[in-house]
Amino acid sequence: MSKEKRSTVHQALIEITPALEVSALFVVFFTFSLCEFSTKVSKNIKEGAGGVCEDCGTFVGRGNLIASHIYHSKKAKYDKEHNGMARCFSCEGVYHLRNADDPEMIGLSQKDNDTAVKSYLTRLTEKQLAEIFLNSKLKKSWENVLLRMKENQY
Repeated sequence: MSKEKRSTVHQALIEITPALEVSALFVVFFTFSLCEFSTKVSKNIKEGAGGVCEDCGTFVGRGNLIASHIYHSKKAKYDKEHNGMARCFSCEGVYHLRNADDPEMIGLSQKDNDTAVKSYLTRLTEKQLAEIFLNSKLKKSWENVLLRMKENQY
């Protein structure tokens, strides 16, 4: 590679690095703030599902499953396997979207639930999102989440 090409590649990496750092920080923050199962419990939940989403029954592989809390209250049994299930990104996003108007029902604040909705649904393809938004109530909930996030700047 010529010196000029190396310089161009190097400059491109310098320009993209801040965006990658922000993305990596968001993933780390999200993982530790909302997915608070211990590593052992999370692993047991995912392995128990055998790579299958326990909500929709689709095989997605263990690496594409989330150890999801059934109830998010920080009470004594929060980090127990019986308070968890393995879900795919789509089902986890829909779960939080269904509770977007009253997240206290599942033990979350409005901000934490809205953040979960956005985090999981932005990982989906346009086709997956289109299927979810065929349900007009879910589409309206998504619009409300985005509006709250914009108004509250979180």
